[in-house]
Amino acid sequence: FSKPQREPLLAVLQEGAPKLLQSDFALLTWRPEDEREHDDFVQCTECERWYHFVCAHYPSPGQLPRTWRVESELFVCTRCERGRHASPRLLALQTRRATDLPTCMLSDAMEASAAEALKEAGVSLPKPLVVRVASRKRLLFQAVKELKQRYGGGYATEFPYLSQAIFAFQEVEGRDVFLFAMYVQEYDADCPPPNTNRTYISYVDSVGYLASKPQGQRTAVYHALLHGYLQFAASCGFEHAHIWVAPPTAGVEYIFHGRPADPRPPMAVEVLRGWYERMLRGAEEKGIVRSWSTLEEHTSGLTSMRDFPLFDGDFFPDKVPEILERAEQSSSERRESPRGEKGKEKGKEKGKEKGKEKG
Repeated sequence: FSKPQREPLLAVLQEGAPKLLQSDFALLTWRPEDEREHDDFVQCTECERWYHFVCAHYPSPGQLPRTWRVESELFVCTRCERGRHASPRLLALQTRRATDLPTCMLSDAMEASAAEALKEAGVSLPKPLVVRVASRKRLLFQAVKELKQRYGGGYATEFPYLSQAIFAFQEVEGRDVFLFAMYVQEYDADCPPPNTNRTYISYVDSVGYLASKPQGQRTAVYHALLHGYLQFAASCGFEHAHIWVAPPTAGVEYIFHGRPADPRPPMAVEVLRGWYERMLRGAEEKGIVRSWSTLEEHTSGLTSMRDFPLFDGDFFPDKVPEILERAEQSSSERRESPRGEKGKEKGKEKGKEKGKEKG
């Protein structure tokens, strides 16, 4: 992009302008729904061309430590001779690759799982997958207020968990392409029940840029990554894995934002559920998963809401007040129903008859 030309601002005072009323200012008030996204630009100090942050591989200063002060470093584009004035620190950030991100036992396990599955299926990748845990944070999920009020000391105040963002990359045409992501919440042995030793896969998202031979192997690769995660979680002592199965509605993105337009209709819930069921059947055949079921089947034997596992940001915590209200209403209706009155009368009659017999 060439440097934009700035036009001088013209201020015009129009005679006879109508008097401004207080109601007129409401039209000029900022509203969140009017906020529009914008692109950030950076200017090359040599040729003075302007570039998108993304096109120039320029790191957003807001996402880096303030002490780095990247915005004060000299930016030189690839068309100019970088060695003359380019900032070494900025250049290192611009040329950083996915493989430069630190590895861990989980990322190694998921990479190995994908490599093994592709080898068994006879699928090859021009460039291998690079899996990295991009974020790992210790967080607290506060107990739902209504449940705490209902059960008091018999219900935990908070549920600690480890939040992790797991990303997969592949080099395509010399660039690292971010093509798979999953967010997980891990409630380990130190977390109070009912969340003890449960992991929650809250989001799984991907884009169709995986390069493979033959083409069209995204499902095989992504199933293998999920198998690798589940196997690693089991080795860490987790006993249950919960997976949220709900495709995003039209216009809503889970993780990847601003993806190319897809002419296909939004994925149906049945299709996505089938995708996860095939993944779980494969995990069961490999001995990674002992058994699997729907949440309704898993909780069918529960007799108390206290034993229902809830997770941070999940669908159900917001529904708890409604569920408890309906349960109370149903219980109240049963107590006040005519059938209940008849039962009381029958009980009285039986008591009278027993009294006569004794007499």
